[in-house]
Amino acid sequence: MEPRRWFSLCLLVKTIIFLCCGCNTVRPIRFWLLPGLRITSGTTITRDVSLPRQMTLLRCARLCGADCGMFHYSKANYTCEVFAERYFDSGVLYVPDDDWITGLKNLSVIVKDDWTLAFRAQSGTGSTVFHAWIATGVHHDNNIQAEFPHACLRFDDYSSCDRHFRSHILDAWTGIKEV
Repeated sequence: MEPRRWFSLCLLVKTIIFLCCGCNTVRPIRFWLLPGLRITSGTTITRDVSLPRQMTLLRCARLCGADCGMFHYSKANYTCEVFAERYFDSGVLYVPDDDWITGLKNLSVIVKDDWTLAFRAQSGTGSTVFHAWIATGVHHDNNIQAEFPHACLRFDDYSSCDRHFRSHILDAWTGIKEV
């Protein structure tokens, strides 16, 4: 079997997209980049690599690849740390640090175990759940941006969210086995 080859493309300096060629299917892996932010706790490091003058932001993102949740890279000491958790998992904490760039994997759906988050109603938002439910075309999971509250993408810790969540799968409700 031919080894996987990763090709990268930088768009607007805030996004890195990788396409895996030589895989069974070609699918993009997109990361949102947050300069000046470092992950401090609540995570499990799966890879920790320091390569003086050889580690780059793109190499770090490639180390993350399809199997990780997020990464951060230090441009000051050429260090890359890859984390198992996703940016919206509870307990993940960040601090401002100009030497670091954090890469958050942009997922097309929010999944935990065998469950996909399709809708989340949150009390105290000032907007009705019914209007959020019927808002065809409103999708909070396609091209998730770092500005969307991470707490609203979790399957727990309900008090930290300040808005409703609506998935794109509600507009094409097919193949649903269990709710």
